[in-house]
Amino acid sequence: MIHDRAIEEAILAELDADGLAELSFRVGDVYPTTLRDSVGSLVQRNRLPALVGRRLTLHRAEVISVCDEDLPVPHPLDGDWRLEVPTRKDMCRRLRAASLTGEILLLGVPTIFREIVSEGARVTLVDANTRLATSLMGGRFIIGDVSDLAPVVPACASVFADPPWYPETIDQFVWYASESTLLGGHVFLSMPGLLTRPGIEAERSHLLHFAAKCGLRLRGIERRALRYESPPFERASLSAAGLPGFPRSWRHGDLAEFDKVSVTAQQRPAKRSRPRWIEHVVRGVSIRFRVRPEPIFNPKPILLGPSRVRLTVSARDPLISLVDVWTSGNQIYRCDSPLRLARLAESFEELGDGVAMIETDVGRKLLAHERILVDQARSELGRVVSTDFTRLEVRSPALP
Repeated sequence: MIHDRAIEEAILAELDADGLAELSFRVGDVYPTTLRDSVGSLVQRNRLPALVGRRLTLHRAEVISVCDEDLPVPHPLDGDWRLEVPTRKDMCRRLRAASLTGEILLLGVPTIFREIVSEGARVTLVDANTRLATSLMGGRFIIGDVSDLAPVVPACASVFADPPWYPETIDQFVWYASESTLLGGHVFLSMPGLLTRPGIEAERSHLLHFAAKCGLRLRGIERRALRYESPPFERASLSAAGLPGFPRSWRHGDLAEFDKVSVTAQQRPAKRSRPRWIEHVVRGVSIRFRVRPEPIFNPKPILLGPSRVRLTVSARDPLISLVDVWTSGNQIYRCDSPLRLARLAESFEELGDGVAMIETDVGRKLLAHERILVDQARSELGRVVSTDFTRLEVRSPALP
């Protein structure tokens, strides 16, 4: 495949890299396990000496420090990759220079919001994560999804949009950013690098055409201008794939800058149907439960996939359509009665086995086998929380 060959060429251009972390940092766009597998393929096909391959894939685990511990732990469903501190400061500088004394709008970047508020600028943050509301002070915070929110009024002088890197979501962010920007204003947009996955070049061509119809004229694209902190759920996946303690700042993104030159001629992208989830936080661990009909009574979660922790962070993973229970540490489960399990999570730290609460909910006494299922579900929930607790930077007492 063209994409595989491009990754291999990138590896062959960095043969002096000392270990997988350095190789990953230099290449920047490729998921570390994919990079590791590509090196292995080169060795297997005799395009790379085995000794060089061992050096390139050498993994040295690092002690990972806690970052942004006063913000909620990111959940995979939020698509929340936070920029590293130097990149935050650089983006603040760019936004303030572009806005002069006008309003700044941030779409999905709470850490930059905090940085700009501390500098005294006028700023609005739009983010769908309701848990951020208790962690952010100053400025204006609008909780909601850009796919159906009204554009910001009054329009802003500069905008930074950092969407999840999928075409349908990027289109929604670009449309919303354009509609919320003054004529003559500037829009900054994060973009996946060209080696992130197959088809990125075609996606980028579509994006630039779509942006033009939204009244945005491209100034330029700066490759690898953005560096991200790997969120705990991604580091948990890397650890499960044999890369524990992988350096947190390996991921890069490209930065596009646009001028708002005309009114939007593009119809708003249709909002895609998404499952509805409810959330409970148990001892610092965020667990999402899918809202759906429950014809079968069985709240016990059943592991999906070969590993307790999901080995990928891709939103295109086919297993996602089967998920009923999803944790901030990237564990995924199916469950016949996810909302019953959610009730057990809600009362997890209370005394009792949860049976009485479930009986109150269903309006009857549970049968003997149902009581056993509730007991098994509560026990498995404890194991789910314990697994995340040991992998995430959670500030909470240890489980008994």
